[in-house]
Amino acid sequence: MLKQTFQLAKSAVKGKDIDFLLKTLTPREKEIALLVLEGLSNNNIADRGAISEPTVKTHLTNIFNKLQLKDRVALVLYLK
Repeated sequence: MLKQTFQLAKSAVKGKDIDFLLKTLTPREKEIALLVLEGLSNNNIADRGAISEPTVKTHLTNIFNKLQLKDRVALVLYLK
């Protein structure tokens, strides 16, 4: 299952310039993406960033859209 997830994440960004895509994130989005990479929940990210959980969800939606990813698993694989 992990192999399939990795392949899905890889295909989601296939043919894209990864450095360019990372540059499209705002500093706050980069911060939140790295907190997701640490395995933090939306609630924990909200606490750490002193923002609301709905704001975290909005940032994650923006991150997924900008990086053309479907979910946080794909984001983690993308960042690794």
